[in-house]
Amino acid sequence: MIWVTWAQHRREALVSGVILMVATALLVITGLSMLADFEHSGTAACAGTGGTAVGVFLTGSPCDPVIDSFTARWFQLKGTAELALWTLPALLGVFIAAPLLSREFEQGTHLFAWSQSITRLRWALVKLGLISAFVLIAAAAIATLAAWWHAPLDRAGFNGWWDAFDVEGIAPVAYAAFALALGSLAGLLLRRTVPAMALTLFVFVAVRILIVLVRPHFMTAVTGSALDLRQGSWLLTSTYYADAQGHRLSFEKVNEMTSVYITKTQSSSGVMDYLHQQGINLLAVYQPLDRFWTFQLVEAAIFLGLALVLFVLSAWWLQKRVR
Repeated sequence: MIWVTWAQHRREALVSGVILMVATALLVITGLSMLADFEHSGTAACAGTGGTAVGVFLTGSPCDPVIDSFTARWFQLKGTAELALWTLPALLGVFIAAPLLSREFEQGTHLFAWSQSITRLRWALVKLGLISAFVLIAAAAIATLAAWWHAPLDRAGFNGWWDAFDVEGIAPVAYAAFALALGSLAGLLLRRTVPAMALTLFVFVAVRILIVLVRPHFMTAVTGSALDLRQGSWLLTSTYYADAQGHRLSFEKVNEMTSVYITKTQSSSGVMDYLHQQGINLLAVYQPLDRFWTFQLVEAAIFLGLALVLFVLSAWWLQKRVR
């Protein structure tokens, strides 16, 4: 059965292997170039290491132009790479998992397999097991490589690791498992390759978007002084001013107060102290950096749980409903 599975799907495996090797080569080559630029441009010396991010909200620092220049040079490549890595699990579900069983039903080869003293469950488990093992190992390797590739941008960017949440850590492996389970079930239910591929893509994208919208609420966000915000925090909303009672103040109102202060003192150096004395604070709503791995675990658990449910449903459907 293992040899038959390889013979049936060796072309897909070889194509997938070539794509993964090309992706790996590109990440390594561009990653080494980015790392060299990060070190030689002075960005490494300037990049935040978890310190306060007060410069983001006040006058900035001499390092700002250096960091801005580095991120600008790699911005386009960063966006392209993240988009490609974001779509990889979807492509695995659409082009590997969805046709895996649906093509068997279209061509009638499942009947031949079932007539050879092979149970339906064993037939599906061997096919899905081999493909899943290959895909999940590859997904873990790519996620690890992506974390290394993105490290200079993580250090230079204000949001740090949060900016690459979808392509780093354990979550991408869970996305791949979910895509495999979804594609397999779609192929089993529809028994037609193209409709199964379309359904897999639609549902995968819909679920991913839904979880992205829910993600900020995995844990109650912190509301605190923007002046105490640490590098690597995930800023969820724009900063805002509030009075001592917590009521939001318009920027126009605050600007009016600071203009009066500057006119009187002929200096802007003590503006924030003056506002604080008036009971006015600059606030931010954010998720701290130390919650990153908690969020990764929560999201991975969601997608792995969904994958498990879909695999169990596929096994039940194959045993009870397929004729």
